[in-house]
Amino acid sequence: MGRNFLIFLGVALSAFGIIGFLSSDQSSETILLIANRKQNALHFGTGILALIAAFYGSKSIRLYLLSAGIFYGLIALGGFAAWRSLITFFELTRTGDVLHAVIAAACLYMYQSVRSGATP
Repeated sequence: MGRNFLIFLGVALSAFGIIGFLSSDQSSETILLIANRKQNALHFGTGILALIAAFYGSKSIRLYLLSAGIFYGLIALGGFAAWRSLITFFELTRTGDVLHAVIAAACLYMYQSVRSGATP
């Protein structure tokens, strides 16, 4: 279950990052979201890491789910709390904050289900 989730998440994040890189503008609107080059690199990188973890084993799956859950949760919290330096650096939007919160919640939920004995 965790492996399939990471494959889905990895493909989605990587594709989002690639689509953003291929757009001609510095700040691109992709699927109703605005992402800059830094965000595209971040999404692409975390997507590739998700794919690597998915095929590396159950410990890697759990580690990625926990790390990504915390990481994306902090980004969402920073956006919601209006941390100026984070918002300025990544050009965060409210829609992006919600998306990051959903990713964080999904990763932490999957971490908990994998950790409690479900097959990765």
